[in-house]
Amino acid sequence: MALTYEVLYHDKELCLEYIVKATKFSILKWILWTTAFNIIGLMCHLHHQDWRLLLVVAASLCICLLLKIYLKVVQESLLIVKSLGVQQTTTFATGRTKSTFFNDIDIKALVINEAVTMHTITSYLAILLKTNPTNTPPIKIAQNGYTQERYIDNTVVLKAEEKTNEFKVVPLYTSLWPRLPFLISVYQGSQILSLNQRHEKIS
Repeated sequence: MALTYEVLYHDKELCLEYIVKATKFSILKWILWTTAFNIIGLMCHLHHQDWRLLLVVAASLCICLLLKIYLKVVQESLLIVKSLGVQQTTTFATGRTKSTFFNDIDIKALVINEAVTMHTITSYLAILLKTNPTNTPPIKIAQNGYTQERYIDNTVVLKAEEKTNEFKVVPLYTSLWPRLPFLISVYQGSQILSLNQRHEKIS
């Protein structure tokens, strides 16, 4: 799938937006294919054998078309705002959008990870979130050399008393999967905006 990349400099020292766009989605092409399959069904006289079979096939094709249009992602963008946070926006073929915002105080770092799938290595961008993003102090109970932390949502983390770096990995651009050079550009932009500088290093 061919992708196009775009960087918007709203303010190079304050706000950057990295956009990935998929090739233009042709709704007309999918409608024509659906119509063609229905016509083929009529030419094969499926309605003579069992009209309910033709109805099920036609309905299935229409449902598949609607799902394709509804779920097809045409654009993903990442807006990085200094001292505020990161917003990921996904745009679908129908025009609807889905946005997720990550507060700067909840972000540990922005990193590039690698994942091995079958015989390929895929690079992806990810946000490391703190394990307690609500910043609610946990109740600590010392027990046998370990510290049990119970949060307000009853989540319990059992860890050694020595300092550890615990975080949650949230992958970005998970629909279009842009290539590594673009991911490096996004990472460098986050460094320009000092997204990672005030957070402790990941060991």
